[in-house]
Amino acid sequence: MTGKIDKRTQALLHAFGEHLRATREGMGIAQAALAESIGMEPTNLAKIERGKVNVTADTMRRIADGLGLELVLRLAPARKAR
Repeated sequence: MTGKIDKRTQALLHAFGEHLRATREGMGIAQAALAESIGMEPTNLAKIERGKVNVTADTMRRIADGLGLELVLRLAPARKAR
């Protein structure tokens, strides 16, 4: 990853990427087709799906639009450390 991203953010980006890949594949959409439809290089979309990019809100919205989905963000109470 470029720049300093802490471990919790890295875990979040990884989870986002895994969810994105599973959703896209579940819809039967090829990575290259999604990338083209939103004006993104396929290599950049691949990096997002691997959790290697700190994704902007604009990029998340473009991806959601490309999948025909609504982008929903949810904040939940933090888990207590054990």
